[in-house]
Amino acid sequence: MKQQSYQPLRFVYLLVALFAAMLLIARPVMADGENNDPANAAYYKGKSAGEEAGKTAGKEASWTDLTPTNPTIPEPPSDIRETTNKQHYKDGYTDGYRDGYNEGWKSQHPVLTPVKVIWDLISHWLQQFFPNNQATTTVQSMS
Repeated sequence: MKQQSYQPLRFVYLLVALFAAMLLIARPVMADGENNDPANAAYYKGKSAGEEAGKTAGKEASWTDLTPTNPTIPEPPSDIRETTNKQHYKDGYTDGYRDGYNEGWKSQHPVLTPVKVIWDLISHWLQQFFPNNQATTTVQSMS
């Protein structure tokens, strides 16, 4: 019986490796039209305002305040006129507040940061296992 050559199989492995390397190196191209979208502008304007407010609140929070409080969302700036864009601003503010709060809290309590990471992970798991439970929804939305 004649022994088979592994040459074609090695060539296939080489092609797969090159394809994987290409996927790791490739970067998506950003569309120019998305940068001028008023909804994105409103969201990111709200997010940056929320991050600043959240950082301040996070630095002032005590070590037991693992989850951010509900932010009081200010009125959107006067240059945001449409109702949907105002909602995008509020959504961005809420997201930015949460991120800023977490960043500010972690900067003030670096020793407790692993505890917060574990708390956020458990909260996320509870949200996945019990999606309709109001208690886990509140905990997850705030962490």
